[in-house]
Amino acid sequence: MRTLPVTISTAAAGVASLVLLLIPIQMAGQNWDDHDRSGRTVASDMGRNYLESCEPNAILFCYGDNDTFPLWYAQEVEGIRTDVRTVNLSYLSGDWYIDQMKKQAYEGKPLPIGLLPKSYYYYNNYALVSPNGGERLSVEEAYKALQGHGPGSPAMLTSPDLYVAVDSAAVAQRIAKSFPALTGHITPDFSLSLHGRQFLDIGGLSVLDLIAGNKWERPIYWAITSPRNAFNGMTASMVQTGMASQLLPLAPRVDSTGRAIDYGIGNLDRMYETVMTKFRWCGADRPGTYFDENARGIVSTLRNQIFTPLANGYLERGDKQKAQAILKKCLSVILEENVPYETSALYFADALYRADMRAEADHVLQAIARRALSTLTWAVQLPAEKLEEVSRHGELQEAYTAISYALDFAKDYNSQALSRYEQEIAALLRRLGVAQ
Repeated sequence: MRTLPVTISTAAAGVASLVLLLIPIQMAGQNWDDHDRSGRTVASDMGRNYLESCEPNAILFCYGDNDTFPLWYAQEVEGIRTDVRTVNLSYLSGDWYIDQMKKQAYEGKPLPIGLLPKSYYYYNNYALVSPNGGERLSVEEAYKALQGHGPGSPAMLTSPDLYVAVDSAAVAQRIAKSFPALTGHITPDFSLSLHGRQFLDIGGLSVLDLIAGNKWERPIYWAITSPRNAFNGMTASMVQTGMASQLLPLAPRVDSTGRAIDYGIGNLDRMYETVMTKFRWCGADRPGTYFDENARGIVSTLRNQIFTPLANGYLERGDKQKAQAILKKCLSVILEENVPYETSALYFADALYRADMRAEADHVLQAIARRALSTLTWAVQLPAEKLEEVSRHGELQEAYTAISYALDFAKDYNSQALSRYEQEIAALLRRLGVAQ
């Protein structure tokens, strides 16, 4: 049986071609704004901000992708602050990485790691920590237990109470220019408590080795987004310098209840100068810059962990004018349309109230409340079994927290910012079975 050829008219072919062309155009039109990265400079700017928070010849510990990769990009591609030696804590358990850190990199000097023998970290992953206490030991004395241990045979640090001797006079002289108010808080021997730990991995052993070997000659920092748990109570001896916290041999401080008090920002004026003149804003200062959820979280760090504590520092000093300048700078460079206010911005609102910027503070509270209300409104429409499942997740709990704190702040500062939402909030919480 003979098959007749199929013919397509020119008009039909033209229509089909037009439709095929319109599909990707329509997809681009609908999705472009969700994928447009133009104007967004998170990696390069955050890398720069971390590095500019450090003094010359510093050692800077980082940990995750969101701090490490921007740092590598800033140094390796743009050549920014190559005198700072960046150290990734999650890699520091690798023998190859420890060896790499012992070598010069650009202007960054080798790390002063010398107590941890290659014969140990090449063949063992950790050292045990004695649970029975024992005599307080210097790091040098404790690390003698690592000498001569064979492969696969972890040594034991015989005491969880270690210390590093400090030349108080030399350190005071070294930090006097950067932190003049802290020279009287230097301790003659710096405690490194390991209580409650069953072992210390090679990375942890390397960090303590570095702290001891450095003799407080080079400034040591942790990125504020990385874990600061090399030893117990570590944050009590750190000061914030921007996007980094510097470890100093400071005696721990406690309040009347015995609770540890952090030193906070080490030098307000120095951090002010760094933030206001050297930091960059990732494109958040340009209207219409798109930030996905991950990027918004990174950039919100600038609002919540840089501008807010810096403004609070000046408010505690009694300099309201300087605090207002800082908060106005934040409002102008971290635009709400790019990085909306979330629950974590409540303390930014608190700083605005304390600085007598009530209109701006009211606006922030309202934005947070509206966001939380949209979550609660969605939740009350769910079937009972689905609501029970959702209530176990963090999103609904965060909405409760946001509403509760926002109402508390409004009450504390005698603000009517949320009065228009109070009935709606009460009704939603009743439907969700939440006591007010």
